[in-house]
Amino acid sequence: MHLAQLRLFAFRGHQDLRLELGPGLTVIHGPNGQGKTTLLEGIAVLALTQSPLAGSLADCLAWGAPAMRLSAAVAGRRGPVAVDLRCDRTEAGPVRLRRRYRVDGHPTAARAVLGRLRVVCFWPDDLGLVKGPAGGRRRLLDVAISQSDPGYAEAGVRYRRALEQRNAALRQARDGGPPLAYQAWDGALLDSGASLIAARADFVAALAPLAQAALREVGETGALGLAYRPALAGADARAAPPADRAEARERLADGLLRGGPADRARAQTLVGPHRDEVEMTLDGRPARAFASQGQQRSIVLAVKVAEVRHHREASGEEPVLLLDDVLSELDPERQGALLRILAGEGPALQTLLTVAGEGPHVPSGARHLRMDGGRVRPGTGAAQAPP
Repeated sequence: MHLAQLRLFAFRGHQDLRLELGPGLTVIHGPNGQGKTTLLEGIAVLALTQSPLAGSLADCLAWGAPAMRLSAAVAGRRGPVAVDLRCDRTEAGPVRLRRRYRVDGHPTAARAVLGRLRVVCFWPDDLGLVKGPAGGRRRLLDVAISQSDPGYAEAGVRYRRALEQRNAALRQARDGGPPLAYQAWDGALLDSGASLIAARADFVAALAPLAQAALREVGETGALGLAYRPALAGADARAAPPADRAEARERLADGLLRGGPADRARAQTLVGPHRDEVEMTLDGRPARAFASQGQQRSIVLAVKVAEVRHHREASGEEPVLLLDDVLSELDPERQGALLRILAGEGPALQTLLTVAGEGPHVPSGARHLRMDGGRVRPGTGAAQAPP
């Protein structure tokens, strides 16, 4: 799979950017503030139906514009696919957008877009994935799984809606409302939550050996462990993953029942996928506490490489790898390791790599583009990779 053409219209600072791309590595050079990150963000929006860098798509609408449009032509083993998103401003005042998706010219729901253009994204903030809060690790699971399983994304929407309603009922109970009304939402929470838990357990089990292998390629000798710890047993307790969806539902039901008093006391649901964790260890010890900063960054690199390879194994297609200014955050050894891995993946893996200025040396054969003031033109770059 690779992105052949891209258009961004009224998307942040890009008034009308049109770009043709090819497989393999493309390095996008340019000073800061010229739209390199926004270009990658636009691709991610088309692939994921939401921005990984903004709280709302309304934040991405160019100032004063009535509408924005993003479109891409994607080449894959099942043939070419055209993906299009148009967002129209619906009213004055706070920006609200009406979104319309099309695939090959036909109107479609957002969930039907997922998987048409698979991406693995690597933003500078991702380098804090090991030490940062659990929400970042849950997002990694959600983004990866939803592109392989559209039903997962739908279950996530249902779960969030049920969770919001249950928490609202818990707050009302605290303020004198019906004391047990929140239990009316347990059925919806169980059905959707069990689907999320089972899918996450399968994904982490498949990702773990790929990440361990990638860590060795990055140059680390330690044993990397990834373990999914679903929040099924209380406010702060996380358990071993269930064997299947039925067990996940049973254990989640038990956790909700046992956690009722604590939920009522704190007016929030303390058990469920919204509190899950992915435990990362190095040589059996928690990586967030015992791994050095360099080792933590190696772990993140390994996880992202593993994510690419998991997409390949799951779908038979390479995803598109988006790397935003990552090399500037890595020391020379890890820069070299990442570039060697990309070179080893070959031209089948389309990679878009943004760098400030002219950037470091990259493997020969890479395509170079330069971005200035939102315009893209052919660029130049060093042809030799570091040893």
